[in-house]
Amino acid sequence: MRPVPKTKYDHTIKELNIMSGSYDAQAHEFRLAQIKREAEAIRQKDPTSSYILLGIIACIKNDIENMHRYHKNAINCSGKSLHSIMQYSSSLFNQGLLKDCYVYSSQAHEIEPSNPAILKELLRLSYYLELNEQYEQIKQKLERLGVHYDDPAVFLEDNDDWLEKAFTAMDRLIDDNPDLIVKPNPEREAIIDELIEGVVID
Repeated sequence: MRPVPKTKYDHTIKELNIMSGSYDAQAHEFRLAQIKREAEAIRQKDPTSSYILLGIIACIKNDIENMHRYHKNAINCSGKSLHSIMQYSSSLFNQGLLKDCYVYSSQAHEIEPSNPAILKELLRLSYYLELNEQYEQIKQKLERLGVHYDDPAVFLEDNDDWLEKAFTAMDRLIDDNPDLIVKPNPEREAIIDELIEGVVID
């Protein structure tokens, strides 16, 4: 089985990662369709790379069912390779599925226990999930390895105005993209009022 050239594959992965941070899949619809065709074309030659690309595309398009399916196919085809597991973990994180992300990041940690990138990811996840014991263990391990890391707890303590910044960023996003605002629809609201009229909520 001959894999696709990694230079092109790596470039496409980076491109998809940039798209995943834009929160606007429609803006990339043409390019996503192009990459999807390319991924499907290499499925026989390199199923792992094909399924990883398809999984990331599904994640960007919020197609959760296919995201899970493609990434799990990639993991199975690769014999549970570190790369396929981490790509799935990344998609899970982007979808806010932090518990599942922690599970797969932990699997990656079992493969490479001293990998700094994986340890930093587990530190962040354990903090968000309030897994205090694991959080302290990972901090200690990073310190033993002499790896510099950003402690999420310290970051939040030192940035008390982070919520205000988030709201400011959201206001700016709405100002720049007025189409994001959902405008009232009187007809739809009237239909909803009719449907719920007389409904008793326990």
